[in-house]
Amino acid sequence: MSGSLNAALAVARLTGLLLLRRRRILFVGLLVLLPALLPVVVAGLRGPHQEGAQGLELFAVLAEFGYLGTLVPLAAILLGTALMGDDLEGGTSTYLLTRSAPRSAIVLGKAAAYSVVMAATFLPALVLTLASAVVTAPPGVDPGDAVRLFLQTAGVVWAGSVVYGALCGLLGTATQRPVIYSTVFVFGWEPLTRIVPGYVDFLTVKKHLLALWPAVTMGDAIGGTEITRRVIDVGVGEATVVLVLLTLAFLGLTTLTLRTKAFVGGQTLG
Repeated sequence: MSGSLNAALAVARLTGLLLLRRRRILFVGLLVLLPALLPVVVAGLRGPHQEGAQGLELFAVLAEFGYLGTLVPLAAILLGTALMGDDLEGGTSTYLLTRSAPRSAIVLGKAAAYSVVMAATFLPALVLTLASAVVTAPPGVDPGDAVRLFLQTAGVVWAGSVVYGALCGLLGTATQRPVIYSTVFVFGWEPLTRIVPGYVDFLTVKKHLLALWPAVTMGDAIGGTEITRRVIDVGVGEATVVLVLLTLAFLGLTTLTLRTKAFVGGQTLG
C-alpha cells in the first residue's frame, strides 16, 4: 500500500509540473479570467433606469453558463485528454508504464494532479468574477449570501472539472482522437439531450451537476437575496452518488485500458 501511495504521489508531482509548463494551461488561465470582465461591460452598457441581472444573480449566470457549461468542459478537453494521451502518442509512456508502479497509482496520481491544477485555475477566477459582479452592482449585496453562493458554485465547478477530466482522460487513453470524441460528447450530445423528450438527458454529466447547482432569486430591498437549490428531476443525493460513481468508473476503465496495452520497441500497441 505504501509503495502504491508513494508512486501515486511521485506521479502527481511530476504531472503537476508538466501541466503547469504546458502552453495549454496558460491559454486556459486566460480564458477563465474573461467572465470577470463581463460584469464591468454589463454595468457600462446598462442605462441608469434599466433593470437587468446584477450582483449575485449575474454571478450565478456567469458561473453556470460561462464556467460550468463552457470553460470547465473545455479545460477538461484540452488538459484531461493529454494526461495519458500525450504520453501514449509521444512514446514516453513506455518508460513510465514499464516501471514497477501499479497502473492504478499512475492513473490516480495524474488525476490528483489534474484536480489540484483545475482548482488552482478556476477558484481565483471565480473569486474575481464574484468581486466584479458585486462591485458593479447597486449597494445591498449581503456578504453572507455572497460567500455561501461562492462556496456552492465553486464546489460544483470543481466537481465538474474532476468528472469531465476523468472522462476525457479515459478517451485520451483508449482512443486515437480523444479531442474529437470529447467535443462531440460535451458540446454535441449533452446540448442535444435538452431538446429530446424523455429521459435521455440522464445519460449526461451536466444533468447531475445542475442538480447540485444553486439558483439565485432576487428579492425586494427588505428581503434581500434568497439562495435556493434547484433540483431538476434528480435529487441532490442521487446526483452526488452518480457523479462519484462516474468518476470512479472512468478512472477504473482508464486503468484497465493501460493494463491491456502492449509496448513493443518504444511504441504503444492496442
